[in-house]
Amino acid sequence: MTLEAFVRASGAVMGLARESFGQGGVFAAGGGVGGIPVAPVGASGQAADGADHESHRVHGDVTALGSHDKTGDGQLAGAVGAAGAGRGRMDSIIAAAVADVEALGLTTDTPQGQAALVAAIKRHLEDTKGTLDTAGADADTRAAGANGTTAGYNGTAPAVTPAAMPQAAQMLGSAVPAAVGAPASVLSSFGGGGLPLSLLGQPLSTLGQVGSLASGARGGGDRLASEVGPLADRAVGGDLPAGVGSERGLQVDTILAKRAVSAAFPEIKDIGGFRPDALPWHPNGQAIDCMLPNPGTPQANALGDAIVRFAMARKDQFHLNHICWRQHMYLPDGSVQQMEDRGGPTANHMDHVHIATNGGGYPHGGEVYRI
Repeated sequence: MTLEAFVRASGAVMGLARESFGQGGVFAAGGGVGGIPVAPVGASGQAADGADHESHRVHGDVTALGSHDKTGDGQLAGAVGAAGAGRGRMDSIIAAAVADVEALGLTTDTPQGQAALVAAIKRHLEDTKGTLDTAGADADTRAAGANGTTAGYNGTAPAVTPAAMPQAAQMLGSAVPAAVGAPASVLSSFGGGGLPLSLLGQPLSTLGQVGSLASGARGGGDRLASEVGPLADRAVGGDLPAGVGSERGLQVDTILAKRAVSAAFPEIKDIGGFRPDALPWHPNGQAIDCMLPNPGTPQANALGDAIVRFAMARKDQFHLNHICWRQHMYLPDGSVQQMEDRGGPTANHMDHVHIATNGGGYPHGGEVYRI
């Protein structure tokens, strides 16, 4: 199993675990039972005595049913609350996993970085399993209570079958999905040796979202992996041609970065460079913008992730200062910072990868650019 497949599978497991707790919500208790018929005041005779006896029996049954209603309402409210707590716990686990993937994803070009990411994901899978184990034990207890309340209903009034209680028992009985066994199978199927580097872009943006990470079940995952998988490991060498985009006003480090990206990623048809801007990078010729085709699609996001990894792997050659991509700033030391919302997809670098260098001075002519 590749590192990308491991992260994808782990994200799917966590997402399934979260969805097993439902969508959340507020439980509203049911209403009481209406009036009880009684014999008319002053009535006498066998019919009146029978009506009086029956009214007392019905009153007793209704009182018992009211008690069962109160118990059932409390049980269902408790189940809903427990499900919400479980979903909240899974939200926290998934958020921590996303943070680890974002923090460690750019270090996976080394065995140490790969091992660190795998260890982090394993911890989150163990947390997921622990959450589901706890939920399973709690579900058994709640289901037994619900069954007891249902038996009380049946014993009091066999003709009355409240819809909420079987639904509650069914909900509690299915609280732990088949995915509870998935972490162990995922870990056991994770193979060592080489761990070919592939794109982490999809898990970075959608870890825990079952619809995206489980797309392989619909046939989309393998197709996407086959399309973008090779991008992460592209390499160029030797003298670099000018490629796409103007080099007017660019400094030598920036020209090298532009030519290297252009050579490695022929999908990129537009690379911006020198232009007026409030920040100094473009006016000083220290930055390029690698514009993505079909921005916002999974393929475009994967391509952007690949460009980031390509540039980070050559940070010393490019004298890299920073990269901006999808509202995050990537620094040469491997750290990643969340950027403020600037109000639009281009300003937030959702449709292009911004690469800034330290410059290296303006060309004098005759420079040879190679990596």
